[in-house]
Amino acid sequence: MAFDVENIVMEEGPHGLYFYPKEDAKKPRLESSDQEDSATWINYWHPEFKAFHVVNESGSKSDQKYGALLNRLGRRKGVTDWVIPRRFGKWPIAFIELKRDSRRAGRLTAEQKENLDHYRAQGYFVAVCWGVSAFIACVNYLNKLDCSSPQH
Repeated sequence: MAFDVENIVMEEGPHGLYFYPKEDAKKPRLESSDQEDSATWINYWHPEFKAFHVVNESGSKSDQKYGALLNRLGRRKGVTDWVIPRRFGKWPIAFIELKRDSRRAGRLTAEQKENLDHYRAQGYFVAVCWGVSAFIACVNYLNKLDCSSPQH
């Protein structure tokens, strides 16, 4: 699959940097497909980042017992999808929320907004990416920053 990072817009949004396609996908992909492709891409191209996806999708209404177990084990609504524990410029860690590749189809929940705002207030990098190409553009943006020391 080819990733179209050339047609990604980056702008300051109300809850961090926003990365999204210039045009919404006519038929948005499932978010799980974008998550899988993002994991494959970042683990192949940047294994040194030790990035990880916070698995918080499990335990739907079809499996309420498992969902209840996940909640007891510490699952939290609104936690970002990706954490990259590496310094990028002034940011000591990156939190990235991945949505479907359509801004109409992929909207932030109240809990996600609250968490993104909390991470941002702590001085962390925060971004929302709509689709795998936006995720790649975001990571490429971070990777271009000077990582050797904090920038103040």
